[in-house]
Amino acid sequence: MVHKSDSDELSALRAENARIIKPLLLPEPATPRAGRPWAEHRKIINGMFWVLCSGAPWRDLPERYGSWKTVYNRFNRWSKSGVINIIFNRLLSLLDANGFIDWSATALDGSNIRALKCAAGAQKNIPISTEIMGRVALAAVLAPKSIWQQTEVASR
Repeated sequence: MVHKSDSDELSALRAENARIIKPLLLPEPATPRAGRPWAEHRKIINGMFWVLCSGAPWRDLPERYGSWKTVYNRFNRWSKSGVINIIFNRLLSLLDANGFIDWSATALDGSNIRALKCAAGAQKNIPISTEIMGRVALAAVLAPKSIWQQTEVASR
């Protein structure tokens, strides 16, 4: 469950920023051909920012941003067409120009990047005996599933 926090205000797109990215977006149709009226771009973008800043699943999006499905579909469509990257770059350059970005404090986290085993120097295609695999599997099954036991011993 996601609670309302200060990130709601931080993730909101201000009017002056909305004017900068408005030319990048298709005009909202005055009357839809079928279905519901087209949702306002700014409201949808605020919903995208809320999900991206909070890390919450799309389905947890608060109703004030519209339907989660609408926000997700537009994010998906704009991502595939490259519009999201252009919006991000425009807003990033605006923040940088106004001195809101401290580039000395940025960091790149590579922990999510998967490397091949051979990149770490591992040998390739070495047959492992079933006896060794059996011992490894047994050790994995018998290993404690949490550090509670070790914590209890250490706290005595």
